[in-house]
Amino acid sequence: MDETIDIVKTISFVIGGLALFLLGMKNMSDGMQGVAGSKLRHMIASVTDNRFKACLTGAGVTGIIQSSSVTSVMVISMVTAGLMSLKPAIGVILGADIGTTVTAWIVALNVTKYGLPLLGLATFAFLFTQKDRIRYTALLVMGLGMVFYGLELMQTGMEPFAALPEVKEWFKTLNPNTIWGLLKCVLLGSTVTAIMQSSSATVGITISMANTGFMTFDTAAALVLGQNIGAAMPAILASLGANRAGVRVAWAHTLTKIIGVLVIIPFFTVYVKLVKLVSPEGISIANEIALAHSMFNVILVLLFLPLVTPFIKLLMLICPESEDDGIPHLCFFDARLLSTPVLALRQSEHEILRMADICAKMLDDLKENWNNEDRDPDREQAIFKSEDNLDQMQREIVTFLSQILTSEMTQDQMNDARTQLRITGEYESVGDYIAALQKLIIRSSNQEVKFSEVGKSQILSLHNQVTDYLSNLRKVLLSRNAEQLLALRTASDRFTGNFKEYRKQSMDRLANKVCSPVSCVYLLDAMLDYRKIKDHGLNIAEALSGGK
Repeated sequence: MDETIDIVKTISFVIGGLALFLLGMKNMSDGMQGVAGSKLRHMIASVTDNRFKACLTGAGVTGIIQSSSVTSVMVISMVTAGLMSLKPAIGVILGADIGTTVTAWIVALNVTKYGLPLLGLATFAFLFTQKDRIRYTALLVMGLGMVFYGLELMQTGMEPFAALPEVKEWFKTLNPNTIWGLLKCVLLGSTVTAIMQSSSATVGITISMANTGFMTFDTAAALVLGQNIGAAMPAILASLGANRAGVRVAWAHTLTKIIGVLVIIPFFTVYVKLVKLVSPEGISIANEIALAHSMFNVILVLLFLPLVTPFIKLLMLICPESEDDGIPHLCFFDARLLSTPVLALRQSEHEILRMADICAKMLDDLKENWNNEDRDPDREQAIFKSEDNLDQMQREIVTFLSQILTSEMTQDQMNDARTQLRITGEYESVGDYIAALQKLIIRSSNQEVKFSEVGKSQILSLHNQVTDYLSNLRKVLLSRNAEQLLALRTASDRFTGNFKEYRKQSMDRLANKVCSPVSCVYLLDAMLDYRKIKDHGLNIAEALSGGK
């Protein structure tokens, strides 16, 4: 009976410690996002085709959010949506592999005894303060305390098992000094990590087991190799609903891990000696495991970053283009990003920028239809189809943002989500008025209404001003530059002045019987629609500046 109680108690310590560890990791991630949210968003926005800068960005973002899985999901979503090419995506993925090793170093700190005091003090600070920055700093420290205390519980629970002869005998079969033993370690590490979908958790468990004497450093290092392969599982799952471009990113993440492990396996003894060689004298086994984890991922970067171009060719052979790649999609959201508001808001911002691009294309087609008396049914239908797409995109973005607003987030992030909700509605309205102008062109053509040269030039003038206004507005969406926002206000006033002058001139022409009443009505309607498009653009500018 006593033995049964001990087993139950031991298992409870291990399971409870693991649960506390995982919850601590989530709180640390949420806290870091709250404290460094604006910097994180800037880092994501700075990703370019420069593979080295992309790698640094991936390392930085993952180091903050403490999850390479979330980073890979974000990258696959962006590549699927056509917002990032494959070259920088590979750079970000490689950098994320380095960033995720930060967790191992945190776990390796020999400060587990401080976990409970950290947890207690941070919890009080979190509960009894209202300032966002203090609350999220407290959440970060509280998560750190949970990680440390969870590790202490796991180690306490594992100690009785480590003394059992049966356990010792089983772990002897995982001896990586033979090729079969090494492969068993790699397979075990990858399988468990694929099931848990968190290399941070499995590396943490490995460090805890090594600390309690379950295994040698060699065995732990071999398990870590397998855990790196298993870490690619979230990327594979994220690619299930993606197009070929997104699938290639998942393949890139998986192949880099597998090839890296295959390169290390023949030289595993050398690899272990290298880790020990660069380890400071007297370093703990936990720190050695963290170093091995980091060194493997640094080797991956050194191996693949210079070879991105030929690697992309290999990916194109494995996953070639298909006719389905040309099928357009509306919004590209992944529900897994909802647990990371900073990344989710960045994703929804990309979709809003796509709405802006659709409006710009609609205006280009509309100008062609103004300039050509011969109607083009395909171009007309393209405008109406785009207007329908904007309606659908608004619904999808609003649904996604509404889900974000229900999650734990800072006041700044909440304000950002509400601003995006407003901007989404404004762009949908812009699309409505562009479609209304296209309908006006069709009606005037059917009724054979002719516009005067002066009236036509005024319409095109307003059209060009609106096009430029929305183009500059899109730049402000990316930069949030205060001076550019002020310039948009000036451009809005200038447009309004031109609109009033053109309207007065049209009324004068009608009074002087220079134009027909019907053509004047159509002309005034068109001018008014352009002013409404500008007004909705001005609403977006005011939303970006924090206006009501």
